[in-house]
Amino acid sequence: MTDYLSAVPAVRFCVLLLLLCLAAGLQANVVLFLPHAEVTGRPDFVLTLCLLPALLSDAAGGCGWGFGAGLVTSALTGQAVGSTLVSRTVAGCVAGGFSERFVRSNPLVIVSAVLTGSLVADAVYLLCNPPLSLDALLGALRFTAMNALWNAALALPLAHLLRRLGWIWDDD
Repeated sequence: MTDYLSAVPAVRFCVLLLLLCLAAGLQANVVLFLPHAEVTGRPDFVLTLCLLPALLSDAAGGCGWGFGAGLVTSALTGQAVGSTLVSRTVAGCVAGGFSERFVRSNPLVIVSAVLTGSLVADAVYLLCNPPLSLDALLGALRFTAMNALWNAALALPLAHLLRRLGWIWDDD
């Protein structure tokens, strides 16, 4: 993206909205190719793509990004809107909190922020919708851990894509 377009915040915001829509479509179709998702987990493209701009802002901005990701996820999956919004908002706040304490351009910080945000989002969602048996709880915890690992693996490629599209970490 050219320098004069990436300097306009509205253009960067619109590009991110288009990326979120693309990620939502990709997420809806990737599930079809992961038949054993209960064991292997599945990537959450929308959550990962939301946590990266949250890392670029503060905790309050992260809440806004998380709220937006919760709306997109709820519209996409038809899950309970309240628990999805709350879990994504808290995850965005956690990722925004990372930006206030660490150097954001460090790849280890990016991966750990997305890993922590993903774990927090799934943990809050499990607290809002608890499983009814011990076996279901253990399966949900395994699924949560695998989802977080998928999202952490996606963090660096998506962060590089956002940098190429004009989202610059200001501590570079």
